[in-house]
Amino acid sequence: MEGKIGQALLFADVDQFLLGDDASARCLGDLQRCRHGFTLSMWIRFTALQNRAPVFDTGYKGLTVVYDDDQLTVTATAGQRHWTVSYFY
Repeated sequence: MEGKIGQALLFADVDQFLLGDDASARCLGDLQRCRHGFTLSMWIRFTALQNRAPVFDTGYKGLTVVYDDDQLTVTATAGQRHWTVSYFY
């Protein structure tokens, strides 16, 4: 499917997901490894959402995007530090 930039992924069912390699030893899997920071950009079109549905998750020391109670919440974890931002959908 043609996306905003390049090819897009289309998930036709709520139980579908993309599973990548283990990133625990890389920057997104352990944000303390991001010596120079990182930039992540996504264009997502939701047709249906379920509460507590994970949208993106790199693991407990990384980046998590979750839909819950009509909002998207992004949490970044680096060691003992956590940053969270929410957007009401």
